[in-house]
Amino acid sequence: MAPLGGSRAQREVVEDTLVHVLAMAGRSTEAAELLDQRLSRRSSALDARRRAVLGTARTAVDSTTY
Repeated sequence: MAPLGGSRAQREVVEDTLVHVLAMAGRSTEAAELLDQRLSRRSSALDARRRAVLGTARTAVDSTTY
C-alpha cells in the first residue's frame, strides 16, 4: 500500500477495509499477506483471528465468520 497521510488509526481503518474487501473478493492470499505485515508491526488478537480464518479459506470468506 502506498503511504497515506493521516493518523495511524486512520491508516488502520483503510487497511481493515482493504483486508475485508480482499477476503470477500476471494483474494484470501493477498488479505493474509496484509494481515501478516500488520501482525509483524504489532500484536492484535483480532488480526490474529482474522488471519487464522484466512489461513483455512480457499474462497471468499463468509462475512459472518470474518
